[in-house]
Amino acid sequence: MRRILAIDDDADNLELIEKILKNAGYHFTGALTGLDGIKLATSHDYDLIILDIDLPDVQGDEVARRLKAHSSTPILSLTGNDDLGDRERYLDAGCDGYLPKPISRPYLLAAIAELL
Repeated sequence: MRRILAIDDDADNLELIEKILKNAGYHFTGALTGLDGIKLATSHDYDLIILDIDLPDVQGDEVARRLKAHSSTPILSLTGNDDLGDRERYLDAGCDGYLPKPISRPYLLAAIAELL
C-alpha cells in the first residue's frame, strides 16, 4: 500500500484528502504544520508528500527545500493562489507537481498517479 503524507493547516482539507486517499486505497498520514510535516517526513518513509503552500509556521517552499535536501520523495504542492509566479517558485523549491485548490478528487488522484 502506497504511503502518502499530507501537510495542510486546514483540518477540513486534511479530512477531505484523507477520505479521497483512503477510498482510493492509499495509506494516509496528516500534519497540520510545516514543522510537524518535516518531522514525519524525515522519520518515516512516504511514497508521496502533498504540501499546502500557505502554512502558519514555515512556508511551503521552505518545507519543500528542507525535504528535498534529505529525500527524493515526490512533492505535490497545493495552493489557493493559482498564480504563475507561485507555481514557478514552488517548482523551483523542489515540488514535482502543482495543483490549485479547491481540491478536486479526479485531479488529485490523477496528479498522484502521475507522480507515483
